[in-house]
Amino acid sequence: MSLQSLYTRTVSTRREKLDKDGYGGSKRSWQEHLTGIKCRIEQSSGSWTMSVSGRQLSRTHLMFCDPGTDIITGDRIVDADGEYQVVFIGNCENYSAVHHMEISLEKV
Repeated sequence: MSLQSLYTRTVSTRREKLDKDGYGGSKRSWQEHLTGIKCRIEQSSGSWTMSVSGRQLSRTHLMFCDPGTDIITGDRIVDADGEYQVVFIGNCENYSAVHHMEISLEKV
C-alpha cells in the first residue's frame, strides 16, 4: 500500500503577501497559492510542543503530503474543516530519497 492511498483530503494553501499601503508602509494579505493538494491531516494526540532555533512551537495537527510540494513555514492550509498555520516542515527520507513531507500545523 502506498502512502498516497492514505491521502483522504484535498486542500489549498494561502501565502502571505506584503503590499505597499501608499503611506510608506506595508499591508499584509493572504493570497491563494496552491489548490488541489492531496494529503492526510491527523489531529495531534495531547499537547505537542517542540523547540526550533530557540523558539517554542506548538502543533495541533500533522499533515502528510508528497515531497516537493511548494509549502513553506507561515503558509496557511485550508480545507473543509478549517484553516491551519504551517509551523514546521520535515522531510521523511527512505533509503536516501525523500518519501513524503510531514508538516506541523496549528489550527487557526
